[in-house]
Amino acid sequence: MPRLVLFLLVTIFAANSASAQGLPFNNFSIQSGMSQSVVNHIMQDDSGYIWIATEFGLNRFNMFHFEQFYETNGLSHNGVEVVLQRRDGTIIAGTEAGLDYFDGTLFRPVPGTRILEGDQVSVLFEDNRQGLWVGTDGNGLYYFSDDSFQYFGVSNGLSDDIIRGVIQLDDDRIAVATRNGVNIVSISQRQVIQIYREADGLSENRTRDIMKREDGSIWIATREGITILENGALRYLGVREGLIHPRVNKFIEDGRGGVWIATEGGISHYTNNRLHSYTDTNGLSNNIVTALARDHENNIWFGTYGGGADLLVSEKIQHYSVQQGMLSNLATSFAQDRSGRVWVGTYGGGLSQISGGRVSNFTTAQNLIDNRVYTLTMDRQQRLWIGTRNGVSLMENGRIYPGNQFPDLPDPKVRQILIDRLGDFWIATYGGGIARYRGGRQIALYNSSNGLPNDIVMSLLEDRDGAIWAATYGGVVRFIDGRIDTYTTQNGLVNNNVISLFEDGIGQIWIGTIGGISIFVGGQLRSLTTADGLPQPVAYFIIEDDEGNVWIGTNNGLIRYNTSILEDITDPDRVRDDVRFKLYTTEMGLISNENNSNAVFKDREGAFWIGTIGGVNHFRWQLDREVPAGPPVHIEGMSLFGESIPVMEYEFRHDENFIGFTFTGLSFSNPSGVIYEYRLRGIDQNWQRTTQRTVRYTTLPDGEYRFEVRARNSDGFWSPQRATITFTILPPFWKTWWFIVLMVIALILLSGFLYNYYRIAKLVDLERIRIRIASDLHDDVGASLTELALQADFLQAIQKDPKTGASLKQMGEMSRKIVTTMDDIVWSIDARNDTLGDLLDRMQDYATNVLLPGGIEPIFNFTGADTDKVLPLDLRQNLYLIFKEAVNNAAKHSGANSVEIIFDIKPIGYTLQIKDNGKGFPEKTRSGGHGLKNMKMRAERIKASLDYINENGLTIRIKGKGL
Repeated sequence: MPRLVLFLLVTIFAANSASAQGLPFNNFSIQSGMSQSVVNHIMQDDSGYIWIATEFGLNRFNMFHFEQFYETNGLSHNGVEVVLQRRDGTIIAGTEAGLDYFDGTLFRPVPGTRILEGDQVSVLFEDNRQGLWVGTDGNGLYYFSDDSFQYFGVSNGLSDDIIRGVIQLDDDRIAVATRNGVNIVSISQRQVIQIYREADGLSENRTRDIMKREDGSIWIATREGITILENGALRYLGVREGLIHPRVNKFIEDGRGGVWIATEGGISHYTNNRLHSYTDTNGLSNNIVTALARDHENNIWFGTYGGGADLLVSEKIQHYSVQQGMLSNLATSFAQDRSGRVWVGTYGGGLSQISGGRVSNFTTAQNLIDNRVYTLTMDRQQRLWIGTRNGVSLMENGRIYPGNQFPDLPDPKVRQILIDRLGDFWIATYGGGIARYRGGRQIALYNSSNGLPNDIVMSLLEDRDGAIWAATYGGVVRFIDGRIDTYTTQNGLVNNNVISLFEDGIGQIWIGTIGGISIFVGGQLRSLTTADGLPQPVAYFIIEDDEGNVWIGTNNGLIRYNTSILEDITDPDRVRDDVRFKLYTTEMGLISNENNSNAVFKDREGAFWIGTIGGVNHFRWQLDREVPAGPPVHIEGMSLFGESIPVMEYEFRHDENFIGFTFTGLSFSNPSGVIYEYRLRGIDQNWQRTTQRTVRYTTLPDGEYRFEVRARNSDGFWSPQRATITFTILPPFWKTWWFIVLMVIALILLSGFLYNYYRIAKLVDLERIRIRIASDLHDDVGASLTELALQADFLQAIQKDPKTGASLKQMGEMSRKIVTTMDDIVWSIDARNDTLGDLLDRMQDYATNVLLPGGIEPIFNFTGADTDKVLPLDLRQNLYLIFKEAVNNAAKHSGANSVEIIFDIKPIGYTLQIKDNGKGFPEKTRSGGHGLKNMKMRAERIKASLDYINENGLTIRIKGKGL
């Protein structure tokens, strides 16, 4: 049947009416970011994400934003009918044109299912053998297993080709719900073995869903209610039994022994053998409910036709507001009579009565003195005293007496009425202090003139000892034993603006202010503030439940305080933290986060009635169950310098060091109550705590990093796994190994250069010194010796004494000899004579000057000589002196007529030979005289060897390594 027809049928079908109270549905639709508001299926995967299949696109939801998938993201069709996560973790989507799987980024066709192309997939089911059953909307049923498939259709035994549901009955049997009955299929036989229709007990052949419950019963949804097979017997749930509508679309177990039922006229909750039904009047976005899902936190999701998806966190909180018939949402006070009816005072809407979920109202039209009600008090005679902005009204037996019951009030604005154990009335006013009445007559008036710190009185309390406490805007007072005790900030009160008072089960007086709570015990005040972990400082009301927890109404939520826990304790290795304070907000079902002062009441069942600016919360806290598993946490985004980048491992440059992370702990029951702890290994020594989902790190140094995050739900349970991502910030080039090696090499080279520069500079300086010394010796000492020799010659010429003449001659010769020796020294130290060419020239000059006068022919044979090569001073000097000694000996003692001088220079070494053709060494001096020893000593100085050959004359040979 077309969906438009179904929608119209809902408006005309006579179905059971729903309860009047509202439920805390959170709605998500196209306005929230969904791709479309017609929902076909809802599923939560193992990672915690909610998948919502719609007629236009598939959505993945993390409670903060929707990620949408279309044909452009790989889907075979934008119309998505069903989503399934297989046991291996694969997400598959059945569309109007086939079957696709999710690879983590895109959807791709499921291998081996090409036969489904063009078919509208309506059902997906995986059996315990990991076989995949794919039902279509008009083309039968397919079974895929081990790369093979089996087709079931009308042509081979199936009762109808339109498939509505598949379940597994046992290891071998599958039940298939169709538009024409239920089919039993054998997996091993691969065939239909039985069909059940109306004749067999079905309430209607056109089935819509089938479910096997944990207790083993089989539930079958039809267009005429539900057929239940339980313990071998059939029973039915239909409109007669309280079902909201006969056309049932889906159902799902609630995790607590009940079943949620989706119909075309709303939803019904089957629990404790009773049906409770809800429609759009209770907050459902649309009465045609097409999909159901239960998430890991036991929240129930409802997919609707055109209204999007509705999330019901719990039925523990029921709402009453103008939508349910109240005349004002500003609920200020409560009372309950013996019959169980709850009376609600409202500001502007008079008095409301709630009975059986229905609301009736009483206003000035029924004699109420003013519709602006502040407080309600039920006396022992079941009379209701109503404090308003304009005095006090009295209701008795459903009738309101006209007029102000206390006409002499000091101020008409009545904030609270207290009837003490003696029957006296204490009336707190907003501006006139406190009036006390007995028998209808005022017996006392307390104000700032006689003991009250302030005339604005917000609350009154009689404690177990009979003392009367009053909350004022100047502090708190206690009337006891005929005296008035005042407590202000000077006495330890946390704040003088006192709003609420409460006595707990052990006699402690709780004093609520705008700046925290003070607790009076043993005559002393102790404080409870935000510094102690209190989530909000304003305490509009305080009340205790039957388990000893203290509940605090604030201007931003409701706080549960577990007084048995002395402090919050957290440990990274613990699965759960002990949590003292738990904050409840609209996300968890409250009708509003802003409560009204002293607008709380505990009924005879122990449930709370709470007044807010948005209506009434009927809070059955006993149904509040903790979520015993931490939220799965995911790193969903990364940023670089504020720009979004894909989540993956990176190697960043050294200047890419402003990095951010976005993460989500997937809690749908209380997302704002999720606490995160994160750390960046390499930077953070300890875990950092936050309620934000984004963290940024700036100016990170180079290194390897791992970002870790975990999440804790509002019940204190931590994520089973931490989400991590690793990345590296590369060092700048000046910190890389190759640059460091180059720098070391450069430093070595620079050191060598500086050393050589210094050494060369020293050598240059030394050469300058050598040149200067050589010049000075030559010019000064040489000239003086020459002059001395000339003077000696002159004196010898004029001297007649033979002895004196001989001495002068000897002096002249000695002077010339010294000049000659000094000339060699000057030559050797003069830096201008450092080359090999200078040495060879000097050797030739000396040999010529010494040998030729004695008739000895010098023969020179120089080979391989680089005349420009600079020789070290010691080498040049010692080679020359060895050579000089050898030539001088040849000239004086050899008796030779020729001396051959051979200087053979090669890269590996040099050889210098002085060879004469004389008589050689006499036999008695072959061991070598003093001259030969001097030559050997000089050879050793330059690491050369010296030997001689005494044949056919004398040969002196010096060998050394390369010049």
